[in-house]
Amino acid sequence: EIRKYDQQVKIVVKGLWFASPRAIESIRPLSDSNVVYAFHMYTPPFLTLQRRFGSPGFSYPGFVPHWLNCPYDKVEITRTFIYDLLKDTVYKWQMKHCIPSNQILVAEFGICREVHGACEYLTDVLAIFREFKWNWLLFSFRDDEWDALDYELGTDMNNMLYRSATEMFLDVAKHFH
Repeated sequence: EIRKYDQQVKIVVKGLWFASPRAIESIRPLSDSNVVYAFHMYTPPFLTLQRRFGSPGFSYPGFVPHWLNCPYDKVEITRTFIYDLLKDTVYKWQMKHCIPSNQILVAEFGICREVHGACEYLTDVLAIFREFKWNWLLFSFRDDEWDALDYELGTDMNNMLYRSATEMFLDVAKHFH
């Protein structure tokens, strides 16, 4: 219906299950070059969103349980794991439907700033996004309501007010151009 009024505006379409990369298969592509297909990258959430899930102690790279209540069923999270996950889900879907890379958007991604190895995680996922030539949005820059992903605050969880050009922030900032 929107195309009746505007043929040029970009429309962002996300999949099910919190727009997980694994759920991109739920999207049926449209024959419209102004549609952007998006997903969120918090894989695995027990690592990247530790504060939200109350699952402290995981590091990147490292082993993370598939489910918090199954501590013995673990997977090793490395750059290779993340690359393979995105290649086998998003990239495979993209190629199957002949979607140009400029129509793929990582609409959210990040990792809690206190996670050991967070800087390396961000560097790795950004390199993967660049390799696939996908556009991306970092969540959440200077969010006053949830400071877990505010990389200017550094890794000290007691710091919620004093922003500076931390190592983590500078590593991410170099990817902007």
